[in-house]
Amino acid sequence: MVQRLGDYHATLFTPRGAYGALPIPYPNHFDANVVQGRYLASSSTTSSRRIRYGRITSSRGADIGYIAIPDFGGVGWGGEIEQALNALGAVRAIIIDIRDNGGGDEGIARDVAARFYA
Repeated sequence: MVQRLGDYHATLFTPRGAYGALPIPYPNHFDANVVQGRYLASSSTTSSRRIRYGRITSSRGADIGYIAIPDFGGVGWGGEIEQALNALGAVRAIIIDIRDNGGGDEGIARDVAARFYA
């Protein structure tokens, strides 16, 4: 049953052991270097180096912001999303890339998400 979910976040814990939906380590086809090399005009990181941001290069100009957050580990840096947003300035759209995010502290994730809702 768990296997059919196809989600590495799903695990069944029993007295006899744990059974995951996908093998750990799970297949991962994401490469941040490809994104940075092919799609970003330039990139920077916030002060903790936990958030990478830049502008997407496109035929319509670099008016699309890109923010990558590879994990939510650690403590107290979620507010750094403001550094990234301020540095990007006025953009037409923003991509928040959490494809390779392994999780972490829910409080950090909430700090980041809170910036995008009222």
